[in-house]
Amino acid sequence: MRLLSQPIGKPIFVEKIVSKWWKVCVLSELLAVVYMCVVIQPEYNERTKISENALLPALVTERFSYYQRISTFLDELHTERNISKYVEKQLLAHGIMTQTIRFAVTLAGFNQSGTNVVGVVRASRSSSTEAIIVAVSMTRTDLEALSVVLALATYCREQIYWARDIQFIFVDKGLIGLTAYLAQYHDYHHPFLVADKLHFHSGAIVGAFAVKAKGSEFDTMNIEYNMVNGLLPNLDLIDLMAKLADKFGLIPEVFHHGYQKSWWDIAETTGKAMLSQAFNEEEGLHSVFGPYGIQALTIHAESITEGHASLTDLGRICEGALRSLNNILEKFHQSYFLYIMTDMRYFLSVAYYMPALGLILLPLLVLWSFNSLKDTTLRQNKT
Repeated sequence: MRLLSQPIGKPIFVEKIVSKWWKVCVLSELLAVVYMCVVIQPEYNERTKISENALLPALVTERFSYYQRISTFLDELHTERNISKYVEKQLLAHGIMTQTIRFAVTLAGFNQSGTNVVGVVRASRSSSTEAIIVAVSMTRTDLEALSVVLALATYCREQIYWARDIQFIFVDKGLIGLTAYLAQYHDYHHPFLVADKLHFHSGAIVGAFAVKAKGSEFDTMNIEYNMVNGLLPNLDLIDLMAKLADKFGLIPEVFHHGYQKSWWDIAETTGKAMLSQAFNEEEGLHSVFGPYGIQALTIHAESITEGHASLTDLGRICEGALRSLNNILEKFHQSYFLYIMTDMRYFLSVAYYMPALGLILLPLLVLWSFNSLKDTTLRQNKT
């Protein structure tokens, strides 16, 4: 009959655990730290790989070779006062569909305005139902990347194998300008932003990447991927950029760490990945794509020791990325959306780091049980 009746109090083992609540809490946190220290090692986590076979990463022969055009654009941009007007003029001169989009922030005390320039290369092998975005900032510190993307747009206009529209967005005022464009593109009425209406549309965006460059010669390519609210792009997109960097002799990095040599290097990269995902809202232009369900990242080419890759190589990496995104059959879905990068070549999937998260949260459950048992005891004493 005891089994059929309601038990009185809590099980004995629960009471014993709760009675030693502070020991359980400390032990749980220590176990979580020890678990993470072990599981971040390469032999205990997974190696990055391409899950979407249709990407065909780094298999095409990139033919972008407009070094002279890049040099011309770069020299002229250094002396140009109105960069947006210059970009618009060059896009129109090469037969690219172009629109300037003025925007303004209406938030009190934060009045800011600017002008984005958008160039669209229409798909020649299909209707304009899907698109790829390439974004670059129009600032004096990003003239090298701006020259590469501008030359790349003129090159793409001359090719006939595109199955998706390619939108080249030349962004003014950084994240604010790109936010204004995406809000208009998705017909979202932002409460603090007003912008011109778009004259054209290219359908769903299958992928996007932003381009940054420091100098004109490079030996590393840092991949920035954290988006707002802790959102992450599909892991295949990161792997794609890493393979393209390998192809052109650049060292791919995350958080400015490439090939890890010791456990401390792995721990540092893992810690940066976790902290940036939790607290970093603005890592690059790609950060604002996440809320719209767009897989995006930023590639940042720079020189750490002695650069050997040129701006042309950076353009070829972008071309290779466009060719892969052009070839993908559907939106990214094969690989992981929840992960922690421990290395450029290794990662922790959600199944690997959830036990540590459970151990970290266990003290909350123990403390709740302790307070609940304490309140029950007080009520019984009163009665």
